[in-house]
Amino acid sequence: MVLNERSEKNPLFGFDCSIDYDRLHYLLDLNLSYFLNNVGGSLPLSVSHEASAAFITWISVFIPESVTTAFRNKLRQAVLEYQKLPRFKSNWWWRILDLHAALFAIDGDTSWISWHILNINHHNSTLRQYVLCTALLIADRINFYDADLQNSVKDNVVFGHYYADMSLLLLAFTKGDIDDKRRLFMDLRVLCKDTISNDCAKLLDDLLNGDLVKNPFNEQSLWTQKIVCLKLLSEKPRPNIQLPFINSLPVENPLPALSDNEEQSFFPGLEPSTTTFNLQDIWDRMDAHPLMQSYVSWPKIKSDK
Repeated sequence: MVLNERSEKNPLFGFDCSIDYDRLHYLLDLNLSYFLNNVGGSLPLSVSHEASAAFITWISVFIPESVTTAFRNKLRQAVLEYQKLPRFKSNWWWRILDLHAALFAIDGDTSWISWHILNINHHNSTLRQYVLCTALLIADRINFYDADLQNSVKDNVVFGHYYADMSLLLLAFTKGDIDDKRRLFMDLRVLCKDTISNDCAKLLDDLLNGDLVKNPFNEQSLWTQKIVCLKLLSEKPRPNIQLPFINSLPVENPLPALSDNEEQSFFPGLEPSTTTFNLQDIWDRMDAHPLMQSYVSWPKIKSDK
């Protein structure tokens, strides 16, 4: 950490920081290794495993500079190997949703989140909520125009599923034109006028009117950020530590290293950096995420008068 009399780059924090990338690389490896070596077994997935996977996703979304090509390869290969397990498609698919979200955040390949999209209207309400919560951090990168996504959300509203309001809010802040979203939501309001729940009706009306909406993802967001903070305060890297499984993963098709421009593709305007860790940049990235606030809203429609 470098303390200056005044930091123009970090007005909120007052000083510039240098990050120990080796430490972050170690923590990513450690959490992936722990998750993969303990993810099997009976339901439910333990909180410690959820925390490890959420940590990886959060870092991949908000500090992509720290995700090396080597880690991308390990993560991708680990997920592909896990998907080969006999029970994956029947009842283990949901266990690695956070890792799918992390891979989508890293390379933008929508195939990684196909399990999210197709299960937003899952018949099991607990799994439906888990799918939605693991999509939280990548919500603003998901394609609003995905037909499967829109149909899944419509099903939740039409049939009065639990967490239909969460799925509506997720769809409301995906990547797409605000006017197209308004048209879809107005049509949905009319289509479901006789079956829609009071919560969903109010959410739709408030969004369309540009009013503030209480964010149902707020508890999940706060939980994840607390996990990240505590893990970043955890033990220092130990040079001789053995990370079983992850260090021995075969890498059949390694990903190419990304260029500086590609590394920054999700955050245009930021200068590539390998040594300086600007806290203000991370704050701005989090602040810009539409579902990281306690209350959210769409812009009000401007009056012609």
